[in-house]
Amino acid sequence: MATLEAAVVLDTNVVVKMFFQEDDSDRADFLLSRFERGALKIFVPSFLPIEFVNVLWLRVREKLSTRSECEAVLEDFLAILKNMDAVAPTPLLDAVLAMSIELDHAAYDAAFMALANDIGVQFVTADAKLYRKLSSRSPSAVLLRNLEIAEG
Repeated sequence: MATLEAAVVLDTNVVVKMFFQEDDSDRADFLLSRFERGALKIFVPSFLPIEFVNVLWLRVREKLSTRSECEAVLEDFLAILKNMDAVAPTPLLDAVLAMSIELDHAAYDAAFMALANDIGVQFVTADAKLYRKLSSRSPSAVLLRNLEIAEG
């Protein structure tokens, strides 16, 4: 189990689990609870809202949620987003490109890890495939399901 630090970069898939009941949503809810109490600082690339809205669109398209449900989720998401630290990824593009090539993985996912590396915090993802690629290269990568959720 991985212990949570005071500041993290969260992958979009972790943020989604805060709003929709999925595997490991209990761990995402733990992160949200700590964040709302001021016990956790969350950093995200500034493009996270677009990725989040894309997930909402896919949920409607795949008939997993209604449009009105997703509109309500978007409103709730925007309420917490204003307290997150959104960071422009432009200064990290060299690192994102290098990491994408090295990992053979999409640049938008590599941007989250590049941000975490740049500011020196944990990167929490629910993407097991991405985590496997990162785990041997970066000790700051944490798979959500491996996150210790006990207060302490």
